[in-house]
Amino acid sequence: MAKYRRLLLVPGVLAVVFAALGGWAVYSQQVQPQQQVNPVQFNQPGNPFTLQTFAQGSTSTVASASTVTIAGLAGKTLYISSFEITGGGSTAGGSITITLTSGGTNIGTWSICVPAGVTTPVSLIVAPPQPIVGFAPGNNMVLTVPSFGSGSTGQATCIRGYYQ
Repeated sequence: MAKYRRLLLVPGVLAVVFAALGGWAVYSQQVQPQQQVNPVQFNQPGNPFTLQTFAQGSTSTVASASTVTIAGLAGKTLYISSFEITGGGSTAGGSITITLTSGGTNIGTWSICVPAGVTTPVSLIVAPPQPIVGFAPGNNMVLTVPSFGSGSTGQATCIRGYYQ
């Protein structure tokens, strides 16, 4: 008797599965296509979803200071989303202070320890949860990194952001 119950159970399960698949086919036919967005309306001033233009600058040096500048665009505010500074240590080691300015105004400073040992890696990655906003529309953003010190095998600086 138990054998026959199992045999009856299989068609019942299959019927439920096919009914669900059939219901899915009807549901998928009822889905409406997404509305087309007019790019002229989308890119209006004051719209929080205005199109953004990507900006990036980078440089690399050996045992000397570096400056990376992202030029401002007229009428657009520059937002810095991240920057990174990497390289090798120096002969004596020490500490340096990195500065970010916008239109000559100091936006922020960060300190990084440079270890003694020219093959020891140095890395600072700054990716704030909210972008760092430029001082005013049209202003440049400048990231200044002092030299890691004597004997440093190199340093690289990259800054990323966007205009809006």
